[in-house]
Amino acid sequence: MRIIPEKSDMLQHWMFSQIHEDRDDCIFIQDGAPPHFHHEVRQYLDDTSPGRWMGRKQSTDDPSRMLSTPSNLNVIQGATVLLPCNVLHLDRKVRVWKHLPSRILFSGTISVSRDAKIHLVNGSSLRIDDITPQYAGAYVCFISNHPFLTVTHRIQVLVPPSIEQDPPNGKAIVRKGNPATITCNVSGIPNPVVTWSHEYNGEQVRACL
Repeated sequence: MRIIPEKSDMLQHWMFSQIHEDRDDCIFIQDGAPPHFHHEVRQYLDDTSPGRWMGRKQSTDDPSRMLSTPSNLNVIQGATVLLPCNVLHLDRKVRVWKHLPSRILFSGTISVSRDAKIHLVNGSSLRIDDITPQYAGAYVCFISNHPFLTVTHRIQVLVPPSIEQDPPNGKAIVRKGNPATITCNVSGIPNPVVTWSHEYNGEQVRACL
């Protein structure tokens, strides 16, 4: 016997497939819908969207959901970055931010690290100002007493290349027949590609290291 009405074909065959294909932060809500009382409908929702539907007689007693999704960010040194941690039905639970492996930043709205560059925005998202390489790594937001309600953001801080030449004036004086050492100290994130060139008789020869 078909329990789900014909008009719900679009819901089953189009909407749910779009939700699963396009994004993973959707919660299906149809509060007060009579079909939600039927065990076959609830089973269908559990099979297609486990832990991601709300309604009458829903299958979970705790409606809290993590809506934000993980991210991997490349951030230029000196920029500002915003890391979201949006939770559906937080209620009285406590949102905690941590910089892995063990540095706790915020517990609720209380700043634990007291880092002047790190702020809590709207009581949820983490903002880091004037970012430097020491702020690279993984940031996890989790909900107290709910080990599976987490979102992790990973940051790589990009540092523009810089060169420190040795000797400083770029000139090396060497006796004829002796070896010459010319140093090019390069830094940056990610590691820069170094190219050496040599001009001889008007021709330039290059070599990448």
